[in-house]
Amino acid sequence: MLNQATSTVFVQNIAQALLAFLVMYLLNRFYKNYQNKYFQYWSWSWLGLMIYMIGSTVALASVLYLGPYNPIRTIISIITVIAGFYQAMWLLIGSYELSQQKEFKKKTVILLSACIVPIAVVLVLLFSNDPEAGELRIFLRVGIKSLISGISFILSAILISKLRHTGVGVNYIFFAFLIFGLEQLNYFSSFLAPVAGFNYFIETPYFLGILDFLLQAVMGIGMIISVLELERDKLQKANSELDTFLYRSSHDLRAPLTAIQGLATAIKKMKSQEDVAEFIDLIQLKVQQADKVIKDIITLRKGQKIGVNISKVNIKESVFRIFDMLSSPASKKINLSYESEQDILFTDSDKLDTAITNILSNAIKYHNLDQENPRIGVSVRKIDPDQVKIEINDNGIGIDEKYLPKIFNMFYRANKKSKGSGLGLYLTKEAITQIEGKIDVNSVNGVGTTFKLILKNLEADMSKE
Repeated sequence: MLNQATSTVFVQNIAQALLAFLVMYLLNRFYKNYQNKYFQYWSWSWLGLMIYMIGSTVALASVLYLGPYNPIRTIISIITVIAGFYQAMWLLIGSYELSQQKEFKKKTVILLSACIVPIAVVLVLLFSNDPEAGELRIFLRVGIKSLISGISFILSAILISKLRHTGVGVNYIFFAFLIFGLEQLNYFSSFLAPVAGFNYFIETPYFLGILDFLLQAVMGIGMIISVLELERDKLQKANSELDTFLYRSSHDLRAPLTAIQGLATAIKKMKSQEDVAEFIDLIQLKVQQADKVIKDIITLRKGQKIGVNISKVNIKESVFRIFDMLSSPASKKINLSYESEQDILFTDSDKLDTAITNILSNAIKYHNLDQENPRIGVSVRKIDPDQVKIEINDNGIGIDEKYLPKIFNMFYRANKKSKGSGLGLYLTKEAITQIEGKIDVNSVNGVGTTFKLILKNLEADMSKE
C-alpha cells in the first residue's frame, strides 16, 4: 500500500509525462509543417521529459516490488538519467537556434550526445550497492541532473530574452524557464545539503511537483503560442512582400510596354528607313527590359516552389561559365581572377548559379571601365570540412554605406541609374538562405564592393536521402 507522499509523487509524475507527450506531439507537428529545426529539438526535449517522468515513476515503484539493489531497477535508473540529460541538451540547442537563427554545430551535438551515456552510467553505478550511501546515491542520480537541468533552463531563458518583443509566447517561455531553472537549482541544493553536511534553509516538500507541472504547462503553452506568433509574423512579411511584388512588377512591365506602344505609334508616322531602324533598336531594348523582369519573376516563383536539389558543383567552372555568359564587348576589359582552396561543393547548383549570376552581373554592370585595371576577383576559402567562404570583389563604382542595409530588399535599387528589376539581390539572398548559407556585403563608394558567401557542404544531407 502506497503512502500519501508516494501516491502524490506518482500522480505528479504521470501528469507531467502526459503533458510532455501532448506538447511533444504538437511541436513535432509544427516541425513537420514549418521545417524549423528548433521546433524539433524542443519536441525532443519534451520527449526526454516524458521518458524521465515515466522512468522516475517506474523506478519508484520498483523499490517496492524489486528492492533497491535489483539490476532491473539499475537499468531503469540509467535510462531515466540519460533522458534527463538529453532533455536539458535538446532544450538548450533548440533555444540557441531560435534566438540566434542559425544551426547548432553538428560536431558539438554529437560530442555532447556521446558524453551523456557514459556519464549517466557512471553516476548510477557509483555506490549502487552500498547500503550506507543512500543520500549520496540520490544526489548523484537526481541532484546532478537537477544541476544540469537548472543551468540549461536559465541559459535558455537568457538566450531567448532578446526575442521577448516578438510576442506573448516568448515572454511566457522566458519567465517559466527562469523560474523552473531556479527551482531545479533549489532541488540540487537540497540534495547536496545532506551529502555536504550543511543545513539547507529551503525545504523541498513532496508536493512541489505541482509547481513543476504548472511551470511546464506555462512553457508548453508559451512554446505553442510563440510558434504561432512567429509564423504569423512570417505571413505578414510575406503578404507585405506580395503587395510590393504585385505593384512593382506590374509597374516594371507596364513601363516598357507603354514605351513600345509610343514608339510603334511614332514609327507609323515615319518615312525614313534609318529613323525606323533606330526606333526598332529602342523597341528591342524595351523588350529586353520586360523580358528581364519576367525572368526574375519566374526565378523567384521557381525558387519558392522547388526545394533544394543537392548535386556536386565545381565552383570554378560555374564562375567562369557565368562570367562568359554575362560578358559583352565593353566588359571584355574587366580582368577576372580566381583563387581557390576547394572547388568542389555539394549544394543546389541552380540556386548557387542564381547568386553568382546576380553578383557578377552587378559587378560588370556597375564597373568603372575607364580606370587602368578594371577587375573582379573571386576567392574560395575552406572554413572547415563542412563550410566554404566565397568572396566576390570588384573595383567598380561601389555602393554608398547608407544603402547597404537595404540592398537585399525586394525591388530596392541603390543606384538611381539602374534599369534592372530590383529583384536581383533579393533573389540572391533567398537562394543563399535556401541552401543554408549566409551572405554579407562590404562596399566603399567609388572604391569597390565585396560580397561574402558562407556556404554549407550539403553532402551529408544528400547521403541521408
